[in-house]
Amino acid sequence: FLSFLIVLLLAGRAHAETATCAGGDLLASLAKSDPTAFKKVEAEAAAVPNGKGLLWKLEKPGERPSFLFGTMHITDQRVTTLPAAAQKAYDGADTVIIETTDALDKAKMMAAMAAE
Repeated sequence: FLSFLIVLLLAGRAHAETATCAGGDLLASLAKSDPTAFKKVEAEAAAVPNGKGLLWKLEKPGERPSFLFGTMHITDQRVTTLPAAAQKAYDGADTVIIETTDALDKAKMMAAMAAE
């Protein structure tokens, strides 16, 4: 099962250039429709501690560290082209676990891979 997840992760990297999200940019829409509300949202977001973090190191005395890397979207180059710190953690990992509901649904996974 772990080998399957690793293959799935690496397959996602090969297809990172194809964007499939057709959604709109809600922040851009808000900036145009209500600049005051947009500034408030931006200020609140900036005040969130570690709000832009993608790579998290989980530590406990006497235990080897674990790493949690952001949210995995196959087409998001911020996670498919790993930053140096994330690549180092990935390369040194004994186990890699990813969270995706598509990996649990073989038909969805095969359809997504065939679409690429």
